[in-house]
Amino acid sequence: MAKAKTFEIGKLIIFLYLVIFPFGQMLRVPTLIFGRVVVVQPIDIVAFASLIYWSIGGLKNLGRLGTLGVFLLSNVFSLVLSLSYFETKEIFIGLLYFLRLVAHLSLFFVAYTQILKDAKFKDLVYQSIIVVSGFTAIFGWFQYFFYPDLTSLKYINWDDHLFRLIGSFLDPGFTSIILVFGAIFALVHYLEKKNKTYLYTLVFFAVSLAFTYSRAGYLAFIAGLMVVYLKSIKNIFFLSILGSFTLLVFFLPRSAGEGVKLERTSSVFHRYESYLTTTSLWKKAPLFGFGYNNLCSAKLKYLPFQEPESHACSGADSSILLLLATTGIVGTVFFVFFVFRLVYLLPNSYMAIGVKAAIVALLIHSQFTNSLFYPWVVGTMALSLAPFAGELISSKKQ
Repeated sequence: MAKAKTFEIGKLIIFLYLVIFPFGQMLRVPTLIFGRVVVVQPIDIVAFASLIYWSIGGLKNLGRLGTLGVFLLSNVFSLVLSLSYFETKEIFIGLLYFLRLVAHLSLFFVAYTQILKDAKFKDLVYQSIIVVSGFTAIFGWFQYFFYPDLTSLKYINWDDHLFRLIGSFLDPGFTSIILVFGAIFALVHYLEKKNKTYLYTLVFFAVSLAFTYSRAGYLAFIAGLMVVYLKSIKNIFFLSILGSFTLLVFFLPRSAGEGVKLERTSSVFHRYESYLTTTSLWKKAPLFGFGYNNLCSAKLKYLPFQEPESHACSGADSSILLLLATTGIVGTVFFVFFVFRLVYLLPNSYMAIGVKAAIVALLIHSQFTNSLFYPWVVGTMALSLAPFAGELISSKKQ
């Protein structure tokens, strides 16, 4: 009876996580901690419940985290060393965000536990990712048709957008990567099951993605398609998807506003400045960095950056450069090694190919948008990897 109850709690946690997921930034609650604004999200609360649930279960497989465990330990070490740069209260905020990362990662183990007890839960995981991505798209279309002008968001420190599908994440870049995940998993489901419903779903995601006008999203989608193509798609089918998407993008409406111009250069220069800024900070602490999520503190201390409440303060337009600045060369090397081992250990089933494609798509996307450690992205990747936990934490290769 106790085991059955525990199983139900695990399922409830994942269910709540998925229900809250599509609401994105709409449920955020800004909280002031030590003079800094720290955002509390309901999805983070559920993720922490996942971490507690896993902890009560004895942190099973903790010692078998392999390279991921080493990467996380390097983050802890960087945070401790950052005491030499910042005050304790600033490190505490960085620690909170690090714990949030671990909390979202813990969904991997919670979902794996459910799969061990119910094999049907494996396919349900991917079905759920497609569904929540679908709701993300639906919310996006609702915003596009009824609230196309979101330029007023600049007054609350968000980027201003006009006639773009932005959705509940309030940013076309982050919305685009969620849509890419949905498209990839819909595609591999179609290839495996030959159910045309998944093909129509893929089309829906592709059209939704196109209207984000996110070039990072486009590149990520094409990169994911390439991975699936190299593994399992015939030339004609691949070319038809790629060609149709390219034509769709080419014929997108070009209404007023800089954001809908795919040839826009303003964001290119902005990213270039972000790359230079992040690189200059990394050079000040090259080996171990400034500690996880301490980039804002570093900007305030070493640069003429006077907007601590800005969403740009804690981020960078390249996740790899952000990783270098916050965890240094050591943490970045461990992370890169972890990703390579992860892809190597995944089998060659259709769904595993989908996960590989999602990883490659994310790595491409994260070089233009700080999406690599975005909570919803981390949660999606954790859940999508859970069905292969047996291979990932039991393999002698690890």
